[in-house]
Amino acid sequence: ALLARAHFLRDRDAGGARRDFQVAITIAPQNILALCGLAELGDDDECRRSAEELEKVLQAHPPGAPGRAEGLRRLARIQDDRLHRPELAALSWDLLLYEHPGDVEAFSHAASRARVTGDLSLLVALLRGAVSQGPNNEETRRWRHELARTLGKMNQHAAAIEAWQDATLHDPSDRDALIALADALDAAGQPLESARALEDAVVASEDAGEKARICGRIAELYRVRLGDLERGELFAARARAFAPPGPEIPTLTEIPVMRTSPDKGEAAVEWDETP
Repeated sequence: ALLARAHFLRDRDAGGARRDFQVAITIAPQNILALCGLAELGDDDECRRSAEELEKVLQAHPPGAPGRAEGLRRLARIQDDRLHRPELAALSWDLLLYEHPGDVEAFSHAASRARVTGDLSLLVALLRGAVSQGPNNEETRRWRHELARTLGKMNQHAAAIEAWQDATLHDPSDRDALIALADALDAAGQPLESARALEDAVVASEDAGEKARICGRIAELYRVRLGDLERGELFAARARAFAPPGPEIPTLTEIPVMRTSPDKGEAAVEWDETP
């Protein structure tokens, strides 16, 4: 009853709520919610003493015990906001995340620290855990993108391609992921797979100008990189069809083509101005 009244009063009468938390602790010294409340509302000394006692009480409660997760969360906030001990708060957030891998708040704190310190390996591990636990929503979509970009920064290009592919599997309409996947595949020397990813990006795009630009890029891949003039012209025509009014997009026969020189070996190429 005291705790219920204290929680009711805390936004209306902080002093009254504080007194109720004090009485509750005299009755039940190890009550997690009472210790949290007093640490949050008490003066600096009460906050410090209550936080220290709360930490001891939480250590005595095994993972999964009632109130432990909420206690760890509120202890971390107290250590950060009231005690100004970010190193202690980090330990509490990490413990909460370890026991509850799907906890978004704990993940956000851990990922933020990894970004600030530049610990990309830790950030990748955190993001992988988050995307495996999180629902398929916009927030998880952003985490999938960050995971792929971080792997790219680490020069783990094959893993980055897999991460972008995973993002497109979870959301086939994710235009940004499809274009990033195409970029990664092209850089990895897979122009055909890059073109196919861009074809999906055309479908996922809503803006006609964007569709035109992507079709133009696909046309270039087929003609210049793959030597498929027919399919290249097909996408050049689509680019012209999608393009808003303005300067006409040239046909592919007006664009120089890169050809292999048979006399100089497969690695040598020449630019031919004729179709």
